[in-house]
Amino acid sequence: MSRRPKAGRGWTDEEFRAVCENVAGVSLQELFEYASTTKAIDYDKYLGYAGLRLEEPVELPGCFSPAAHGEQPQSAAGAGG
Repeated sequence: MSRRPKAGRGWTDEEFRAVCENVAGVSLQELFEYASTTKAIDYDKYLGYAGLRLEEPVELPGCFSPAAHGEQPQSAAGAGG
C-alpha cells in the first residue's frame, strides 16, 4: 500500500489505519478504539511505560481552596449568569 493517498483525495479510515499499523509494525487496534469510541483511557497503563502515574490531588495544609470550603469562585461568567 502506498504511504500517500491518490491525488485529489485523502485516505479512508481503513487505509489510514492500515498505513499506521504498517509503519508501527504492530496492531494499533487499542489505540484506534480510543480515537473512535468513548472508551475510558487507561492512563496508568500508558503513563506507566514512561515511569509516570496520576495521583489524586492533595490539599496542602494552610492552602485555601474555595471549592473545598463550599464556596463558589467568582468569575465574570458566573456573575453575568
